Amino acid sequence: KRQGLALGALAPAGGRLDGRVRTAILVGLGVFLASAAISATPALSLLGRFPRYEGLLTVAAYGTLLALGARLLSARDHNNREAFLSALAVAAGVNALVAASQLIGAPTHRVTGLLGNSSILGAFGVVALAALGSRLLVGMRSWGLIAGTLAGGMCLALSASRGALVGLAVAAVVGAAALALRKTGRARW
Repeated sequence: KRQGLALGALAPAGGRLDGRVRTAILVGLGVFLASAAISATPALSLLGRFPRYEGLLTVAAYGTLLALGARLLSARDHNNREAFLSALAVAAGVNALVAASQLIGAPTHRVTGLLGNSSILGAFGVVALAALGSRLLVGMRSWGLIAGTLAGGMCLALSASRGALVGLAVAAVVGAAALALRKTGRARW
């Protein structure tokens, strides 16, 4: 995460951070804080728990990474966006191969790919499916997009992450709503 923050902060921006992305980040942070406040152990929820300690600092780092990514991959910068999608397809392919080899080598253990744990692998699979698959849905076709989308699906399936499956369901609902709104002429939404 630190390396990504440093590289993102130093890279030239493709545009300004969209206000909608900023709002989404703030809403997500608000949901996290409200969830922690009403939990049985608010302080531990804010600080994070062993073994990952994914508390407020980690959530803030994720939000910052999301903001940097949105700033770098602005809608106006086609080259950065296509480079990101190509890199995502390759990363999905590599992670799917590693996860498959982990499953074959130790079938009783959960697979992690190169990402540290199964939940992160599953979340990565959802991101790959949503980002690459949405390009396929709007008519873009290339072997890289198709292979990356399939590899993202493999990452998700091999992770066996229930949380990632819920994330996929949310992404599907949001994607379907976006496509429906696009057809009504409300593409901004």
